[in-house]
Amino acid sequence: MAADPRVRVIYIAGCSYSGSTLLGLLLGSDAKAVYAGEVNQFMRAEHRKNPEHAGHYYCTCGQRYEACEFMQRIRSRWPSLADLNPAPGFSGSNVRLMLSILNPVACRRTEKTTNEYGALIAAILEASRVRDPALVYVVDSSKSIHGLDQLSRARNVDLYVLHVVRDGVSVANSYKRRGRSLWYGITAWALVNVFLALYIKKNDLNGVRISYRSLCESPGAELEQLNEFLGIQLDAEHYLGNVKDEIYHLIGGNKNVRELATSAREFDGIKHESSRDALSRAERSLATWLVAPLNRIFRADAVDRTRRNPSRPQPSPRSDSGS
Repeated sequence: MAADPRVRVIYIAGCSYSGSTLLGLLLGSDAKAVYAGEVNQFMRAEHRKNPEHAGHYYCTCGQRYEACEFMQRIRSRWPSLADLNPAPGFSGSNVRLMLSILNPVACRRTEKTTNEYGALIAAILEASRVRDPALVYVVDSSKSIHGLDQLSRARNVDLYVLHVVRDGVSVANSYKRRGRSLWYGITAWALVNVFLALYIKKNDLNGVRISYRSLCESPGAELEQLNEFLGIQLDAEHYLGNVKDEIYHLIGGNKNVRELATSAREFDGIKHESSRDALSRAERSLATWLVAPLNRIFRADAVDRTRRNPSRPQPSPRSDSGS
C-alpha cells in the first residue's frame, strides 16, 4: 500500500458530556480546520439498520446523510466497512488498554502502522480540501482512549491532543439525566480522565488540557493557549460569528448540538452549565465530596488556563507537500 499523505489531527479527548462537540464547533470555525465530529462513529452513522431511523438520518448540513455531497466524497475515498468504534464504554478491550497503561514495565507505543482510522482521517481532509484547499487540520471529537490509541499509532497522522475536562459533578448529573446512575457517572468521569492523562504522559503525546468552565467563562486565556498550541487564530470577540457562518458536516456527537449545527445561525456561544437538577441534595453532596480531589488535580472547576506540555513543539507552516 502506498504511503498515505500526512494529516494533522486535533483530537478532543475526555469524558462524555464534557463539551467536546461545542469545542469542536469552535475549532472548526477557524480557517485552518475542518470539524468532522466523532470520526469513530462514521460507519455506525452511515449504516443505521434500525427501521425507526431509516431514511430519516440527516447530516448537520441539512441534507439526508446519503445525499450529502461531502459525506459521499468521503465514501468515495474511504470505501472500507471497518467499525472504528468496536470498544465503547467499559468494554473488555478498553479495560485491557487501561491495564496496559498501568503496567510499569510496558514500553510506550513507538511503532507506527497504516490503519483504517488514519485512512479515514486522510479521506476527510482530502474531501474537505475540494472546497477549501487551505485546510490544515481535521478536528475529531471522538473522545475515547481507544480512538486516541488508534490515531497515535497511525503512520500518516501528526497528532495534537486536547484533553477537555468538565467538573465531575456536572458530568455525573448529565449521566443521571440520561438514565445512568450517579455511581456510573462518577466512575466513568474519573476513569476516563485519569487514564487519558496517564496515556498522554506515558506516550509523550503533544497535548494540552482544557478546562471547559474556563473556556466558557474566561475564553480569552484558553483561546490564547489553543492559538499558540495549534498556530490558529481563534478570537474571543469574533468566534461566535465565525461559528454561525460555517457549514458543518458532523458525525456523531451530542444530538441537541448536532441539530443546532444544522442551523448555525442560532448558535449563541459556548456556555458553562453547572446544573445539578437530576441529583438529589444528598447525591450532590456525595458527588462533590467524591470528585473534589480530581477536580482540583485537573483544575476542572477553576476559571484558569492549564497547560499539559509547556515545551511542546509548534506546528510548522503548511506546505503544498501534503502536511
